[in-house]
Amino acid sequence: MWDPWCRVSGEAFLSVTGPINDESRLPGEAGKESEGIMTIDFVVGIMAETVKVTLMVAAPVLLVSLVVGVAISLFQALTQIQEMTLSFVPKIVASLVAMVVALPWMLGSLITFTEKIFKGIPLFIR
Repeated sequence: MWDPWCRVSGEAFLSVTGPINDESRLPGEAGKESEGIMTIDFVVGIMAETVKVTLMVAAPVLLVSLVVGVAISLFQALTQIQEMTLSFVPKIVASLVAMVVALPWMLGSLITFTEKIFKGIPLFIR
């Protein structure tokens, strides 16, 4: 089982808890107890956390674009105005406003994740 960010003596790092199966070992290491933490489960956990952070950072801009796009499409369908710039320009403006508003939170999330990964490098290579 993967425990994403556990704390040991004040240092944050990624760890894998639970039994190590033979599929996660290199060829020729079957039956040996692994002392490192770089297993397949561990790498998959880091990848999952990376995808989660990426989606969370992109979500505000994408959601604003989606809402504005649906509202403009509804407006165009109701008024039968089929102007391309009517749908393009407001979405761009709304996306830029959403990015400016959410930028401090987005940068904070990315910096926190990057710091956790960098602080864990000495533990990853042992």
